[in-house]
Amino acid sequence: MPMKRSPGVLAHTQAANAGDERMRGLVVDAVSGVHVLQRSDGRCVVGGDLKGYAVASSSSAEETAPPSLEEGAKLVSRAAEWLPRVEAPIEATTLAYRVLPEDGYPAVGFTDAGAYVCAAHSPITLAPVLSALAAAELVDGVEVDVLGPWRPQRFV
Repeated sequence: MPMKRSPGVLAHTQAANAGDERMRGLVVDAVSGVHVLQRSDGRCVVGGDLKGYAVASSSSAEETAPPSLEEGAKLVSRAAEWLPRVEAPIEATTLAYRVLPEDGYPAVGFTDAGAYVCAAHSPITLAPVLSALAAAELVDGVEVDVLGPWRPQRFV
């Protein structure tokens, strides 16, 4: 299956707002292309693209090394524009490769070689529903019609 080279940046903050209630779930801003997940210890993981493109873009395809702490701080600042509680010092940055089919859409189902594939970005938001649908197909032998447009055969 053809995959897009689509590295993304993760900035890991120190714990902030210790007295505040923790955010639940993933918060995504499609306009800025930034997403935020707060860990149980209060630290935030802010993900996105250093150039300000959408989360699933290939704009940072030339990236090969983790970004600097300063670049991570810029990403956190972009998130803090719409979610102020995220603002905190950066502990680390990570360059993470997204599992993204070439056309940018999920690919779910059996390949011609017989392997079952479930590739999508963002896995944090799609994983619950895709895993339930994949389990129905794999365990129960049911073909889930709603997955029809997302089958790997579209790349053949």
